Amino acid sequence: EEAIGQRISCFPPAQLLILTQGLVQGLGGSHVLVQKLVEFWIECLKEPANSADCDDEVTKRRRELEQRARLSADHLVQLARITSSAASNGPLIEAIGGQLLSGGRVRELSEAGRKAAEAQLSAEPGLGQYSRRDRLRRALTGGGRSRSCSRSRMVRSRSRSQSRSAAAVVSRRRRSRGRRSRSRSRGGGSEPTRWRRSRSRSRGRDWRR
Repeated sequence: EEAIGQRISCFPPAQLLILTQGLVQGLGGSHVLVQKLVEFWIECLKEPANSADCDDEVTKRRRELEQRARLSADHLVQLARITSSAASNGPLIEAIGGQLLSGGRVRELSEAGRKAAEAQLSAEPGLGQYSRRDRLRRALTGGGRSRSCSRSRMVRSRSRSQSRSAAAVVSRRRRSRGRRSRSRSRGGGSEPTRWRRSRSRSRGRDWRR
């Protein structure tokens, strides 16, 4: 257990999330190793302090942990669900909720991640324990509308672009047909005229004879 605890910080965030899920399911939320993982996640997800003494070794280590253990917004929601049964998980839920709400990462949620977060907010475990869950719920609703409007604008823009492209193709085809038609009319009119002139000259020669 001590060896695993020392190597926690070496895991990439996605793999550490899978490890957390396996340990919670296999050992239970009250196991000491699970508690170490919860504490590690709390430390990683803490918002950076604005203190002046930011050059000490503890702060440097913390910044390294933040960079290496940055999860996607969907993974944050998943972490809240995985650790919902862990003992003393309140600070972790607050850190996850703060990342989503104050950190503005709620806008990064996919449709599946948004639905998972809403499901947790409607129940007690996971994000349902977050102290500002009402604000987070409103942010999720607003984010869904924003994405829907964005998709609608993209569809309309794509449709207008396709319409312009089709109109341009039709216009080019019409111009090409017009040029071919004018070319044929010029070529078709010159040959009979030369033929008539040649025929008139031959008749004049026959009359003189």
